[in-house]
Amino acid sequence: MTFASAGRRASTCRAGWGTLPTVDFIYVKIPATDALANREHAIHEALETALAAEAAGALIGWGASLEGLPARRPARVAFHRIDVETGDAGHARTVLRRALSALTLPPGTELHYSEGGVPLQEVLGANGWSPPQALAR
Repeated sequence: MTFASAGRRASTCRAGWGTLPTVDFIYVKIPATDALANREHAIHEALETALAAEAAGALIGWGASLEGLPARRPARVAFHRIDVETGDAGHARTVLRRALSALTLPPGTELHYSEGGVPLQEVLGANGWSPPQALAR
């Protein structure tokens, strides 16, 4: 995928390098379950396919997110995290919400992003996605 095909905005670089693409970052957190461990590859493939089909971005990484590390207690995997790069965060979120809903993921699946420097999240519940909620910094 090229910068142009991903629908990325352009910004001017002050260092004199010309115009560089502006890239936004989104990540998905899926609650870790035994069933999820067997579906991770299929989930990655479905999200990558959905994003590419609409030139909305690309997966750039994934892995385990650990639960907080309290003293004297071993850490456990709490979420499977998927990182997405996009040039149009609004469009990518629409594509991701639709694709994640179609995958019948567990309630508590989270979509994280920021707008105007404010970190936000949407959470998948039994009745669909919550409205954006600001996160404490």
